[in-house]
Amino acid sequence: MLDITSKIVLDEEVIKSPNLTDRFTTEELDRIGIYCAEGWRADIQSRFVWLRRNEAGMDLAMQVAREKTFPWPGASNVIFPLISIAALQFSARAYGGLITTPGLVKYDVLVGEVDEQVSARAERLGRHMTFQCLEQDTAWEEQHDRLFINLSIVGTAFIKSRYDADLRHNVGELVLARDLVVNYWTKDLASSPRISQEIEISRNEAVSLIRRGAWRDVEKEPWFTAPPPIVPDSDTNKDHRRGMDPDFRPDMDTPLQLVEQHRNIDLDCDGYAEPYIVTFDRYSSKVVRIVLNCDRVEDIERNKDDEIISIRRTEYFTKYSFIPAPDGGFYDVGFGTLMGPLNEGVNTAINQLFDAGTLSNLGGGFLGRGAKLRGGQQQWVPGRWTQVDSTGDDLRKSMVPLPTPEPSQVLFQLLGLLIEYTNLLAGSSDTVLARNPGQNTPAETSRNLMESGLQIYSTMFKRIWRSMKEEFRKYHLLNRTYLPARTTFGQGKNVITREDYLTNPDWVRPAADPNTVSKSQRLNQAMMLREASMTVSGGYNREVVERQYLSALGIQNIEEVFPGFEEIPPGEDPKVQIEKMRTEIEAQDQQLEQWKFIKEWQEAIRLNTAKIQLLEAQAAGIFADIEASKAAAARESYQAFIDGLYQHNDMLNERVRTTLEVLDRQQERKAGNGDRKAGSGKKSGSGVRSVARVSTGGSPKPSARQMASGDAGPVGIGLRGGFQD
Repeated sequence: MLDITSKIVLDEEVIKSPNLTDRFTTEELDRIGIYCAEGWRADIQSRFVWLRRNEAGMDLAMQVAREKTFPWPGASNVIFPLISIAALQFSARAYGGLITTPGLVKYDVLVGEVDEQVSARAERLGRHMTFQCLEQDTAWEEQHDRLFINLSIVGTAFIKSRYDADLRHNVGELVLARDLVVNYWTKDLASSPRISQEIEISRNEAVSLIRRGAWRDVEKEPWFTAPPPIVPDSDTNKDHRRGMDPDFRPDMDTPLQLVEQHRNIDLDCDGYAEPYIVTFDRYSSKVVRIVLNCDRVEDIERNKDDEIISIRRTEYFTKYSFIPAPDGGFYDVGFGTLMGPLNEGVNTAINQLFDAGTLSNLGGGFLGRGAKLRGGQQQWVPGRWTQVDSTGDDLRKSMVPLPTPEPSQVLFQLLGLLIEYTNLLAGSSDTVLARNPGQNTPAETSRNLMESGLQIYSTMFKRIWRSMKEEFRKYHLLNRTYLPARTTFGQGKNVITREDYLTNPDWVRPAADPNTVSKSQRLNQAMMLREASMTVSGGYNREVVERQYLSALGIQNIEEVFPGFEEIPPGEDPKVQIEKMRTEIEAQDQQLEQWKFIKEWQEAIRLNTAKIQLLEAQAAGIFADIEASKAAAARESYQAFIDGLYQHNDMLNERVRTTLEVLDRQQERKAGNGDRKAGSGKKSGSGVRSVARVSTGGSPKPSARQMASGDAGPVGIGLRGGFQD
């Protein structure tokens, strides 16, 4: 128990106070600091074994190599990137699967009647919290990107959600597991008696906090005016991972090392430990700040005797879990712990193979005294001949090479076995790693392998999804307390009020689906849902289905691309469309029949023209053999018959011309309607008119005689001459 005479009465003033250290004496503050520091050190000791395992795994993930002197100085020191590959694979899938745009947060109304007003408020809450995470807090997305990589290696990471008074909005900060000290056997954060965050802060920031009244005035205290002491860090390789010089000496610009401890401590001596946040220097245990970890008087529950029964403390930290610890500890397991021993075995096997190859290639051995060589180490240099005082036979007898076998094939096979099982542990199969599983592999087999490989990732995604849900819940509660009564967000067109957040914070969740790990899964699911909604009449909300499909495609401006079916102008009545199509088909059939008549008439003109030519040729031979008196009568008879054929051709040509003009006008009318719909106002230059010009040769109404003489083109085939008197 703390020996404190100064008692604090929990009221509105204490809750709103930025610092309570002025209510205690210096001796009492020292006792409080020592008491908190002892608890912090006890928690560090409880997780000592976990911390050592975590250090070894982090060294492997970051390829931290120590200097080797065995089997000889400069021996092979390869670190195979098994943990690094697994961490990058998980991070890439988690980032793309959980940090989705444009919708990151979704608010579901799970109980009660959902009318239009409730639905609009739920959509408004989701869009506002998405804006807070992705737009307002510019570091939120970067912090979670780092979280996914660190989480896969260490197994545990934390996000600290708080309201920043300077920025005037909520912020989410990544807190690494090594910097958040909790007793290893703690059940969860909510029931932990103390949570200690190790923080670093510059002296300039500390002075600013002092002058704002958030810190006690410690500017003249010895621990603040001197550089931090040199204390051996429990993580001996942290400097190597950070690229720091181990002989570094702190100066006045070195950040201060403090501990912000969220703990239960009885400062009013009533027997009930209230939740406080105590900030103290980690080396001197000097307290700089004490605040009550409670935001409202309503969160304090009392009995009829005005005694405190419970206090609902403010939760700042959200734990992200990778794989739960099999021993039931608070800190979970990552790839660094699971794959560390296997990765070490792979490193040993590879380095032994390299060392054996080096020894076999370079050679070496023993020289007898009979070699009579000059003293010192003898090395072979290409292109150089060394003169010795011994004969070749004596030299050969005096040199005994060291037996150096080739690299072991058994060791190579063992290496492959270790890598295979390490990949199985990480869920990194060929299909998951986007590698070709082999030639002639059926597509269904590849899909099944991919599905099986993603099962491990799916369970990890669900754990992260639950943690993100809890983080968004904290954002909801912060908005209920600190959001202005009315504010705009986005492009200034969206309005949100504090009253909107007087709703159930448990209904907010990430918009991503934890059951779909890859983009291809989400796209296939959206496509199948879209096809089902089109084949079934009714029962589906087509607008929601269409928006889910566009979101799976990765479309950003969905509201602009698809405003909704009600915003799209209604299409033409299907009955009217069918009637128009029937009319167009009938018109096309009529035009086809007219073209058939034109072809028949043109064929008749051609036959008549051939008959005319034949009759004229026959008449020329007949008239030469008969008398003049009889020739005149025969000529008149032939001429009358030929004139009848000419008149028949004129009639047929007139029918062709009239029909072509009708088709020409119909085409012009149709082209004019199409141009007016397109807004061009231009007439078409193709169609029947061009055909008519080809058919008639472009001549204005040629007669049958002109066609017979060849002036009318291909419509009428005329004669080049007539009878000669």
